[in-house]
Amino acid sequence: RQNVHTATMLPNFRVCRPRRGLLTAGSSSPAPMCFYHITSSTSYTLLDCGGGARLEQAGGRRLIRSCPSATWPRGLPNSEWRADLTFDAEAGWRGPLAEGSTSDAADDWLFDGAGFSLALSAGAHGQIGAFPEQQQNWRWLRAACQSACDSARDSEEGGEEGRAHSGTPAGAQAAACTNSLTGSHADSLTEAELAGQGRNPSARTSTAGQSSSLARPLRVLNLFGYTGGSTLACAAGGAEVVHVDGARAAVKRAQRNAQLSGLEHARVRYLTEDVMTYVQRAARRGDTFDGVVLDPPAFGRGGNRKDWRIERDLPSLLAAVVGLLSADAAFILLTAHDPRWPVERLEEALRDALETRRDSHANYAPNSLLTSGRNEQTADGTGGLAVGLGRGGKGGGRAFAGTIESGDVSLIAATTEGRDLPMGSVVRWSTL
Repeated sequence: RQNVHTATMLPNFRVCRPRRGLLTAGSSSPAPMCFYHITSSTSYTLLDCGGGARLEQAGGRRLIRSCPSATWPRGLPNSEWRADLTFDAEAGWRGPLAEGSTSDAADDWLFDGAGFSLALSAGAHGQIGAFPEQQQNWRWLRAACQSACDSARDSEEGGEEGRAHSGTPAGAQAAACTNSLTGSHADSLTEAELAGQGRNPSARTSTAGQSSSLARPLRVLNLFGYTGGSTLACAAGGAEVVHVDGARAAVKRAQRNAQLSGLEHARVRYLTEDVMTYVQRAARRGDTFDGVVLDPPAFGRGGNRKDWRIERDLPSLLAAVVGLLSADAAFILLTAHDPRWPVERLEEALRDALETRRDSHANYAPNSLLTSGRNEQTADGTGGLAVGLGRGGKGGGRAFAGTIESGDVSLIAATTEGRDLPMGSVVRWSTL
Protein backbone atom coordinates (compact mmCIF):
# COMPACT_ATOMS: atom_id res chain seq x y z
CA ARG A 1 0.00 0.00 0.00
CA GLN A 2 1.25 3.45 -0.87
CA ASN A 3 1.38 6.37 1.52
CA VAL A 4 -1.94 8.20 1.27
CA HIS A 5 -0.38 11.62 0.59
CA THR A 6 1.59 10.13 -2.31
CA ALA A 7 -1.26 8.05 -3.58
CA THR A 8 -3.68 10.95 -3.86
CA MET A 9 -1.55 12.41 -6.62
CA LEU A 10 -1.72 9.22 -8.67
CA PRO A 11 -4.51 8.46 -11.15
CA ASN A 12 -7.08 5.77 -10.29
CA PHE A 13 -6.51 6.02 -6.54
CA ARG A 14 -9.83 6.31 -4.70
CA VAL A 15 -10.54 7.09 -1.06
CA CYS A 16 -14.12 6.52 0.02
CA ARG A 17 -14.03 7.43 3.72
CA PRO A 18 -13.65 11.18 4.28
CA ARG A 19 -12.87 12.21 7.85
CA ARG A 20 -13.53 15.45 9.65
CA GLY A 21 -11.54 17.27 12.29
CA LEU A 22 -12.29 19.92 14.87
CA LEU A 23 -10.53 23.24 14.55
CA THR A 24 -7.78 22.58 17.05
CA ALA A 25 -4.51 24.40 17.56
CA GLY A 26 -1.09 23.00 18.41
CA SER A 27 -2.11 19.39 17.87
CA SER A 28 0.76 16.94 17.63
CA SER A 29 -1.11 14.58 15.32
CA PRO A 30 -1.61 15.25 11.60
CA ALA A 31 -4.82 17.01 10.67
CA PRO A 32 -7.55 14.63 9.46
CA MET A 33 -8.03 14.66 5.71
CA CYS A 34 -11.09 14.54 3.48
CA PHE A 35 -10.95 13.57 -0.17
CA TYR A 36 -13.47 15.30 -2.39
CA HIS A 37 -13.95 13.04 -5.34
CA ILE A 38 -16.27 14.35 -8.04
CA THR A 39 -17.87 11.56 -10.03
CA SER A 40 -19.98 11.72 -13.17
CA SER A 41 -23.12 13.85 -13.31
CA THR A 42 -25.70 14.62 -15.95
CA SER A 43 -23.74 17.74 -16.88
CA TYR A 44 -20.16 16.55 -16.64
CA THR A 45 -18.14 13.37 -17.01
CA LEU A 46 -14.38 12.92 -16.98
CA LEU A 47 -13.55 10.13 -19.40
CA ASP A 48 -9.76 10.05 -19.21
CA CYS A 49 -6.67 12.19 -18.83
CA GLY A 50 -2.96 11.91 -19.52
CA GLY A 51 -0.34 12.96 -22.02
CA GLY A 52 -0.96 16.59 -21.15
CA ALA A 53 -4.68 16.54 -21.97
CA ARG A 54 -8.11 15.64 -20.56
CA LEU A 55 -11.02 13.92 -22.30
CA GLU A 56 -14.42 14.90 -20.94
CA GLN A 57 -18.12 15.30 -21.62
CA ALA A 58 -19.58 18.69 -20.63
CA GLY A 59 -23.16 19.74 -21.27
CA GLY A 60 -23.60 17.02 -23.85
CA ARG A 61 -20.47 17.86 -25.86
CA ARG A 62 -17.31 15.80 -25.93
CA LEU A 63 -14.14 17.82 -25.32
CA ILE A 64 -10.39 17.40 -25.39
CA ARG A 65 -8.56 20.18 -23.55
CA SER A 66 -4.91 20.66 -22.76
CA CYS A 67 -3.98 19.81 -19.16
CA PRO A 68 -0.26 20.22 -18.42
CA SER A 69 -0.55 18.59 -14.98
CA ALA A 70 -1.71 15.28 -16.51
CA THR A 71 1.79 13.97 -17.19
CA TRP A 72 1.03 10.25 -16.92
CA PRO A 73 0.09 7.92 -19.82
CA ARG A 74 -3.54 7.90 -20.97
CA GLY A 75 -5.77 5.10 -19.78
CA LEU A 76 -8.08 4.80 -22.78
CA PRO A 77 -6.93 3.78 -26.27
CA ASN A 78 -6.34 6.49 -28.86
CA SER A 79 -9.52 5.43 -30.68
CA GLU A 80 -11.54 6.79 -27.73
CA TRP A 81 -9.83 10.15 -27.84
CA ARG A 82 -12.21 11.85 -30.25
CA ALA A 83 -14.18 15.01 -29.56
CA ASP A 84 -16.60 17.64 -30.83
CA LEU A 85 -14.22 20.34 -29.57
CA THR A 86 -10.46 20.25 -29.04
CA PHE A 87 -8.36 22.94 -27.42
CA ASP A 88 -4.62 23.41 -27.19
CA ALA A 89 -2.69 26.56 -26.35
CA GLU A 90 -1.13 26.95 -29.81
CA ALA A 91 -4.05 26.17 -32.13
CA GLY A 92 -6.94 27.26 -29.92
CA TRP A 93 -10.31 25.57 -30.40
CA ARG A 94 -10.85 23.16 -33.27
CA GLY A 95 -13.57 20.73 -34.29
CA PRO A 96 -17.01 20.54 -35.91
CA LEU A 97 -18.70 22.56 -33.13
CA ALA A 98 -15.94 25.10 -32.57
CA GLU A 99 -17.53 28.00 -34.44
CA GLY A 100 -20.89 27.79 -32.70
CA SER A 101 -19.41 27.21 -29.24
CA THR A 102 -17.26 30.31 -28.94
CA SER A 103 -20.21 32.72 -28.77
CA ASP A 104 -21.24 33.91 -25.32
CA ALA A 105 -24.76 34.50 -26.60
CA ALA A 106 -25.75 30.84 -27.09
CA ASP A 107 -28.01 29.34 -24.43
CA ASP A 108 -28.09 25.76 -25.69
CA TRP A 109 -24.85 24.61 -24.04
CA LEU A 110 -25.50 24.52 -20.32
CA PHE A 111 -24.04 23.09 -17.14
CA ASP A 112 -26.59 22.24 -14.45
CA GLY A 113 -25.34 23.03 -10.96
CA ALA A 114 -26.92 22.83 -7.51
CA GLY A 115 -30.24 24.44 -8.44
CA PHE A 116 -28.86 26.76 -11.13
CA SER A 117 -27.47 26.73 -14.66
CA LEU A 118 -24.19 27.98 -16.11
CA ALA A 119 -23.91 28.85 -19.80
CA LEU A 120 -20.88 27.19 -21.38
CA SER A 121 -18.73 28.47 -24.21
CA ALA A 122 -15.32 27.79 -25.73
CA GLY A 123 -13.22 30.43 -23.98
CA ALA A 124 -10.02 32.00 -25.23
CA HIS A 125 -7.79 30.17 -22.74
CA GLY A 126 -9.50 26.80 -22.86
CA GLN A 127 -11.98 27.49 -20.08
CA ILE A 128 -15.64 26.69 -20.67
CA GLY A 129 -17.35 28.87 -18.04
CA ALA A 130 -17.69 26.28 -15.26
CA PHE A 131 -15.35 24.38 -12.98
CA PRO A 132 -16.90 20.92 -12.51
CA GLU A 133 -14.59 20.13 -9.59
CA GLN A 134 -16.63 22.65 -7.57
CA GLN A 135 -19.86 20.65 -7.77
CA GLN A 136 -19.63 19.21 -4.27
CA ASN A 137 -18.75 22.62 -2.85
CA TRP A 138 -21.78 24.13 -4.58
CA ARG A 139 -24.05 21.54 -3.02
CA TRP A 140 -22.46 22.17 0.38
CA LEU A 141 -22.88 25.94 0.06
CA ARG A 142 -26.52 25.69 -0.88
CA ALA A 143 -27.20 23.30 2.01
CA ALA A 144 -25.32 25.53 4.48
CA CYS A 145 -27.27 28.63 3.46
CA GLN A 146 -30.55 26.75 3.45
CA SER A 147 -29.78 25.36 6.90
CA ALA A 148 -29.37 28.87 8.30
CA CYS A 149 -32.78 29.86 6.98
CA ASP A 150 -34.44 26.61 8.04
CA SER A 151 -33.17 27.02 11.60
CA ALA A 152 -34.92 30.39 11.78
CA ARG A 153 -38.17 28.80 10.68
CA ASP A 154 -37.72 25.97 13.18
CA SER A 155 -37.23 28.51 15.96
CA GLU A 156 -40.36 30.34 14.92
CA GLU A 157 -42.34 27.12 15.16
CA GLY A 158 -41.04 26.47 18.65
CA GLY A 159 -38.54 23.84 17.59
CA GLU A 160 -34.89 23.60 18.49
CA GLU A 161 -33.15 26.97 18.20
CA GLY A 162 -30.66 27.06 15.34
CA ARG A 163 -29.07 30.15 13.91
CA ALA A 164 -31.90 32.58 14.59
CA HIS A 165 -30.29 35.85 15.69
CA SER A 166 -30.94 36.72 19.31
CA GLY A 167 -33.08 39.78 19.93
CA THR A 168 -34.96 39.45 16.64
CA PRO A 169 -38.36 37.78 16.35
CA ALA A 170 -37.82 34.44 14.65
CA GLY A 171 -40.63 35.19 12.24
CA ALA A 172 -38.78 38.22 10.92
CA GLN A 173 -35.64 36.18 10.33
CA ALA A 174 -37.60 33.43 8.60
CA ALA A 175 -39.40 35.98 6.45
CA ALA A 176 -36.09 37.54 5.47
CA CYS A 177 -34.84 34.14 4.29
CA THR A 178 -38.07 33.46 2.43
CA ASN A 179 -37.93 36.84 0.72
CA SER A 180 -34.23 36.73 -0.16
CA LEU A 181 -35.12 36.10 -3.80
CA THR A 182 -37.19 39.24 -4.18
CA GLY A 183 -34.50 41.91 -4.09
CA SER A 184 -33.39 44.07 -6.98
CA HIS A 185 -30.75 42.89 -9.43
CA ALA A 186 -27.55 44.94 -9.05
CA ASP A 187 -25.53 46.20 -11.98
CA SER A 188 -22.00 45.08 -12.74
CA LEU A 189 -20.33 48.20 -11.37
CA THR A 190 -17.24 48.98 -9.38
CA GLU A 191 -17.55 50.41 -5.89
CA ALA A 192 -16.39 53.80 -7.21
CA GLU A 193 -19.05 53.74 -9.93
CA LEU A 194 -21.75 52.93 -7.39
CA ALA A 195 -20.68 55.86 -5.23
CA GLY A 196 -20.50 58.15 -8.28
CA GLN A 197 -24.14 57.37 -9.06
CA GLY A 198 -25.17 58.28 -5.54
CA ARG A 199 -25.82 54.65 -4.63
CA ASN A 200 -24.65 53.40 -1.25
CA PRO A 201 -22.31 50.46 -1.86
CA SER A 202 -22.68 49.28 1.73
CA ALA A 203 -26.47 49.18 1.71
CA ARG A 204 -28.02 46.30 3.63
CA THR A 205 -24.79 45.54 5.46
CA SER A 206 -24.32 45.13 9.18
CA THR A 207 -21.41 47.11 10.56
CA ALA A 208 -18.94 46.19 13.26
CA GLY A 209 -20.75 48.42 15.71
CA GLN A 210 -24.18 46.94 15.07
CA SER A 211 -25.80 43.99 16.69
CA SER A 212 -25.77 40.79 14.67
CA SER A 213 -29.48 40.33 15.38
CA LEU A 214 -30.62 41.95 12.14
CA ALA A 215 -33.61 40.32 10.46
CA ARG A 216 -31.79 39.24 7.34
CA PRO A 217 -30.72 36.11 5.47
CA LEU A 218 -27.20 34.78 5.66
CA ARG A 219 -24.77 37.30 4.11
CA VAL A 220 -22.07 35.72 1.94
CA LEU A 221 -19.04 37.27 0.26
CA ASN A 222 -17.83 35.44 -2.86
CA LEU A 223 -14.34 36.52 -3.89
CA PHE A 224 -12.94 35.58 -7.32
CA GLY A 225 -16.55 34.82 -8.18
CA TYR A 226 -15.93 34.04 -11.90
CA THR A 227 -19.18 33.10 -13.67
CA GLY A 228 -21.20 32.76 -10.49
CA GLY A 229 -21.38 29.08 -9.53
CA SER A 230 -20.84 29.62 -5.80
CA THR A 231 -22.85 32.84 -5.85
CA LEU A 232 -25.88 31.14 -7.35
CA ALA A 233 -25.56 28.13 -5.06
CA CYS A 234 -25.75 30.46 -2.05
CA ALA A 235 -28.58 32.48 -3.58
CA ALA A 236 -30.53 29.29 -4.29
CA GLY A 237 -30.14 28.46 -0.60
CA GLY A 238 -31.69 31.79 0.41
CA ALA A 239 -28.54 33.81 1.10
CA GLU A 240 -27.75 37.41 0.25
CA VAL A 241 -24.49 37.54 -1.72
CA VAL A 242 -21.82 40.04 -2.72
CA HIS A 243 -20.09 38.72 -5.84
CA VAL A 244 -16.65 40.20 -6.58
CA ASP A 245 -14.42 39.51 -9.56
CA GLY A 246 -11.82 41.64 -11.31
CA ALA A 247 -12.93 40.65 -14.83
CA ARG A 248 -15.94 42.54 -16.12
CA ALA A 249 -16.68 39.84 -18.70
CA ALA A 250 -16.86 37.17 -16.00
CA VAL A 251 -19.19 39.29 -13.87
CA LYS A 252 -21.50 39.87 -16.83
CA ARG A 253 -21.61 36.13 -17.46
CA ALA A 254 -22.47 35.57 -13.81
CA GLN A 255 -25.42 37.95 -14.19
CA ARG A 256 -26.51 36.13 -17.31
CA ASN A 257 -26.28 32.80 -15.52
CA ALA A 258 -28.55 34.21 -12.82
CA GLN A 259 -31.12 34.99 -15.51
CA LEU A 260 -30.80 31.50 -17.00
CA SER A 261 -31.33 30.05 -13.53
CA GLY A 262 -34.39 32.12 -12.65
CA LEU A 263 -32.35 33.89 -9.95
CA GLU A 264 -32.17 37.30 -11.59
CA HIS A 265 -34.10 38.83 -8.67
CA ALA A 266 -31.97 37.23 -5.97
CA ARG A 267 -30.29 39.63 -3.56
CA VAL A 268 -26.92 39.56 -5.25
CA ARG A 269 -24.62 42.55 -5.77
CA TYR A 270 -22.27 42.00 -8.70
CA LEU A 271 -19.09 44.04 -8.47
CA THR A 272 -16.22 44.35 -10.95
CA GLU A 273 -13.45 45.11 -8.50
CA ASP A 274 -9.99 44.06 -7.43
CA VAL A 275 -10.56 41.58 -4.59
CA MET A 276 -8.07 43.02 -2.12
CA THR A 277 -9.24 46.57 -2.80
CA TYR A 278 -12.83 45.57 -2.09
CA VAL A 279 -11.96 43.71 1.13
CA GLN A 280 -9.95 46.64 2.46
CA ARG A 281 -12.78 49.04 1.66
CA ALA A 282 -15.32 46.75 3.30
CA ALA A 283 -13.19 46.65 6.45
CA ARG A 284 -13.06 50.46 6.59
CA ARG A 285 -16.85 50.60 6.25
CA GLY A 286 -17.28 48.02 9.00
CA ASP A 287 -19.11 45.54 6.76
CA THR A 288 -19.48 42.00 8.08
CA PHE A 289 -20.37 38.68 6.47
CA ASP A 290 -21.65 35.37 7.78
CA GLY A 291 -19.88 33.34 5.10
CA VAL A 292 -16.95 33.83 2.74
CA VAL A 293 -16.02 31.88 -0.41
CA LEU A 294 -12.55 32.16 -1.95
CA ASP A 295 -11.33 30.39 -5.09
CA PRO A 296 -8.14 32.31 -5.92
CA PRO A 297 -6.17 31.70 -9.11
CA ALA A 298 -2.40 31.32 -9.06
CA PHE A 299 -2.12 34.59 -10.95
CA GLY A 300 -4.60 37.16 -12.16
CA ARG A 301 -5.17 40.80 -12.91
CA GLY A 302 -8.12 42.57 -11.38
CA GLY A 303 -9.65 46.02 -11.46
CA ASN A 304 -7.32 48.98 -11.96
CA ARG A 305 -4.85 46.54 -13.53
CA LYS A 306 -3.70 45.32 -10.12
CA ASP A 307 -2.13 41.90 -10.28
CA TRP A 308 -2.83 38.99 -7.93
CA ARG A 309 -0.21 36.40 -6.99
CA ILE A 310 -1.39 33.65 -4.69
CA GLU A 311 2.08 33.02 -3.26
CA ARG A 312 2.44 36.65 -2.26
CA ASP A 313 -1.12 37.72 -1.50
CA LEU A 314 -3.16 34.83 -0.06
CA PRO A 315 -2.01 35.07 3.60
CA SER A 316 -2.78 38.79 3.82
CA LEU A 317 -6.14 38.29 2.07
CA LEU A 318 -7.13 35.56 4.53
CA ALA A 319 -6.21 37.80 7.46
CA ALA A 320 -8.33 40.60 6.03
CA VAL A 321 -11.26 38.28 5.29
CA VAL A 322 -11.32 36.97 8.86
CA GLY A 323 -11.66 40.59 9.94
CA LEU A 324 -14.96 40.75 8.04
CA LEU A 325 -16.58 37.81 9.83
CA SER A 326 -19.75 38.59 11.74
CA ALA A 327 -20.30 37.49 15.32
CA ASP A 328 -22.53 34.74 13.93
CA ALA A 329 -20.08 33.63 11.24
CA ALA A 330 -21.14 30.37 9.63
CA PHE A 331 -18.40 29.29 7.21
CA ILE A 332 -15.33 29.96 5.10
CA LEU A 333 -14.78 27.92 1.95
CA LEU A 334 -11.26 28.11 0.51
CA THR A 335 -9.97 26.29 -2.56
CA ALA A 336 -6.66 26.44 -4.42
CA HIS A 337 -5.32 24.84 -7.57
CA ASP A 338 -1.66 25.76 -7.35
CA PRO A 339 0.79 22.90 -6.59
CA ARG A 340 2.67 25.26 -4.27
CA TRP A 341 -0.42 25.24 -2.05
CA PRO A 342 -1.07 21.60 -1.09
CA VAL A 343 -3.85 20.92 1.35
CA GLU A 344 -1.62 20.94 4.45
CA ARG A 345 -0.31 24.42 3.66
CA LEU A 346 -3.73 25.73 2.69
CA GLU A 347 -5.28 24.50 5.92
CA GLU A 348 -2.45 25.95 8.00
CA ALA A 349 -2.90 29.35 6.35
CA LEU A 350 -6.62 29.41 7.17
CA ARG A 351 -6.01 28.24 10.74
CA ASP A 352 -3.42 30.96 11.23
CA ALA A 353 -5.84 33.60 9.96
CA LEU A 354 -8.63 32.36 12.23
CA GLU A 355 -6.42 32.16 15.30
CA THR A 356 -4.82 35.57 14.98
CA ARG A 357 -6.65 38.75 14.00
CA ARG A 358 -4.09 41.04 12.42
CA ASP A 359 -4.05 44.57 13.84
CA SER A 360 -3.94 46.17 10.39
CA HIS A 361 -7.73 46.62 10.22
CA ALA A 362 -8.61 50.18 11.13
CA ASN A 363 -12.14 49.31 12.28
CA TYR A 364 -10.83 47.16 15.14
CA ALA A 365 -8.98 48.42 18.19
CA PRO A 366 -5.83 46.45 19.20
CA ASN A 367 -7.56 45.00 22.26
CA SER A 368 -10.41 43.68 20.14
CA LEU A 369 -8.37 41.23 18.10
CA LEU A 370 -9.59 37.70 17.64
CA THR A 371 -8.79 35.70 20.75
CA SER A 372 -8.49 31.95 20.65
CA GLY A 373 -8.73 29.42 23.46
CA ARG A 374 -7.11 26.03 22.97
CA ASN A 375 -8.77 22.77 23.99
CA GLU A 376 -11.91 24.47 25.26
CA GLN A 377 -15.16 22.53 25.26
CA THR A 378 -17.52 23.12 22.38
CA ALA A 379 -21.29 22.86 22.58
CA ASP A 380 -21.24 19.12 21.92
CA GLY A 381 -18.68 18.46 24.63
CA THR A 382 -15.74 17.87 22.32
CA GLY A 383 -12.49 19.78 22.30
CA GLY A 384 -12.13 22.55 19.79
CA LEU A 385 -10.96 26.07 19.20
CA ALA A 386 -13.22 28.71 20.69
CA VAL A 387 -12.87 32.04 18.91
CA GLY A 388 -14.12 35.20 20.57
CA LEU A 389 -15.09 38.23 18.52
CA GLY A 390 -14.52 40.99 21.08
CA ARG A 391 -14.98 44.52 19.74
CA GLY A 392 -14.30 48.03 20.92
CA GLY A 393 -12.55 46.98 24.13
CA LYS A 394 -15.71 45.37 25.52
CA GLY A 395 -13.78 42.13 25.76
CA GLY A 396 -14.79 38.54 25.34
CA GLY A 397 -17.47 38.86 22.75
CA ARG A 398 -19.56 35.98 21.53
CA ALA A 399 -17.41 32.87 21.20
CA PHE A 400 -18.00 30.34 18.49
CA ALA A 401 -16.33 27.05 17.74
CA GLY A 402 -16.03 25.50 14.32
CA THR A 403 -14.84 22.43 12.49
CA ILE A 404 -12.42 22.18 9.61
CA GLU A 405 -12.66 19.79 6.69
CA SER A 406 -9.75 19.68 4.31
CA GLY A 407 -8.53 17.49 1.52
CA ASP A 408 -7.56 16.96 -2.07
CA VAL A 409 -10.05 17.44 -4.88
CA SER A 410 -10.11 14.99 -7.78
CA LEU A 411 -12.28 14.39 -10.80
CA ILE A 412 -13.01 10.66 -11.03
CA ALA A 413 -12.99 9.00 -14.45
CA ALA A 414 -16.25 7.36 -15.46
CA THR A 415 -14.59 4.05 -16.40
CA THR A 416 -12.01 1.89 -14.65
CA GLU A 417 -9.65 2.32 -17.62
CA GLY A 418 -9.79 6.11 -17.49
CA ARG A 419 -7.39 8.07 -15.29
CA ASP A 420 -8.55 10.33 -12.46
CA LEU A 421 -7.47 13.97 -12.40
CA PRO A 422 -6.28 15.75 -9.21
CA MET A 423 -7.64 19.32 -9.22
CA GLY A 424 -6.23 21.00 -6.12
CA SER A 425 -7.11 21.42 -2.45
CA VAL A 426 -10.09 22.53 -0.40
CA VAL A 427 -10.48 23.72 3.19
CA ARG A 428 -13.89 24.35 4.72
CA TRP A 429 -14.40 25.92 8.14
CA SER A 430 -17.94 25.85 9.50
CA THR A 431 -19.88 26.53 12.69
CA LEU A 432 -23.07 24.96 11.34
